[in-house]
Amino acid sequence: MKKIIALIAVSVLPFVPIFGLEKYSLALFFGYMSLLLIWWQIVLGNRFITKYVSVDLVGINKIHKFMGIYGFFLLVTHYILVLAVHGITLITDRSFSGFSLGVKYGAIAFYLTFGLWLTSAIFRKKFSWDWWKRLHFIAYPIFLLAILHSNIIGTSHQIYESVTYMRSLMIFTFLSIVIMRIARWAGLLKHSHKVVDIKSISNDVKLVTLQPNGKNITPNNGQFAYLQAKRFGQAHPFTVSHVNKQTKQLSFSIKASGDWTRQLHSELAVGDKVFIDGPYGVFTTEIANTRRPVVVVAGGIGITPFLRWAKQGKIDYLFYGNRTLNDIAFKDVLEKNIANLTHVLSDEESTNYEQGYIKTELIKKQTGKTFKKAQYFICGPPVMMNTVENGLRQAGIPDSRIHSERFSL
Repeated sequence: MKKIIALIAVSVLPFVPIFGLEKYSLALFFGYMSLLLIWWQIVLGNRFITKYVSVDLVGINKIHKFMGIYGFFLLVTHYILVLAVHGITLITDRSFSGFSLGVKYGAIAFYLTFGLWLTSAIFRKKFSWDWWKRLHFIAYPIFLLAILHSNIIGTSHQIYESVTYMRSLMIFTFLSIVIMRIARWAGLLKHSHKVVDIKSISNDVKLVTLQPNGKNITPNNGQFAYLQAKRFGQAHPFTVSHVNKQTKQLSFSIKASGDWTRQLHSELAVGDKVFIDGPYGVFTTEIANTRRPVVVVAGGIGITPFLRWAKQGKIDYLFYGNRTLNDIAFKDVLEKNIANLTHVLSDEESTNYEQGYIKTELIKKQTGKTFKKAQYFICGPPVMMNTVENGLRQAGIPDSRIHSERFSL
């Protein structure tokens, strides 16, 4: 993430010559900072660009979210300063030519950005992931309106070469991203695979095995990739749960937990062509690096980032929560490879299985003296993850030894 933050900081430098303490200079500077912010939001929202710097999509999305929520106030500051310089007549002028037209482009961009900010900062939970993602495409016309606004009103790009070059770079990358997004939506610039096997492994979970049609991907343990089932369709992230180094085949464990995955379960068939984008993620990297005992807490399909680690004997303790016995995925694999395995069932009682939910008290009891020494890795339903993370913190486990991954980016 340090590289991303450094690049953002460096991108500010071309606009430094504009900066001044008088209102007009400040208005121009904050205006260009707002344009830069919108551009970065578009760049950070495209993983096929950011992957060349980092595959940590969770970290990148945290930066993206932070900039979107708090960076909006750069634009508010610009708006206030412009009104302070030109007065309220600036936005009440009804003509549509020259300077006034440029003002209107800027005003439309401001109101669209304000609406977009509301969907993220205030009303995020009111929207489904699909609708929230669609709304964020508004950033593209906002950028175009902001460029038109600065072309008509601003003069800094004509005076300062650094501003000219940076604006040109921003426009070029924006147009490239638009072209690449359309191409990738059509399944181009992705890895084509053929479905060679589909089998049920538990309630609502299917193991889908793919054979590359050309170049294969080589995901590390715990990494995920985006699966697109058809051209011009949606792409969703799934952990790569199995990799065959000889055949280059890879498998995804897909739970029918929403409209898209339920449709995938019913329609995907052996022989179908799908498109893969990845790999991404750094969630379980520390398992390979740590000398501490590894304790994994997983719920439901959240077990998938740990399957390849389990087969390599890297997991010391596993607490695996499910509703019923029939919901347990990869039961045989886990019991064969993990000596200290605790199953927890919330909706069913069974001999030799804990009943209820995974809590800190249970983890303390089973791990004993290891509890204070271990590295913890958590993946599963948000409620479970929040409960376990908070419990570990309250028990004195530092954040540096609590690792978690959420796909609700």
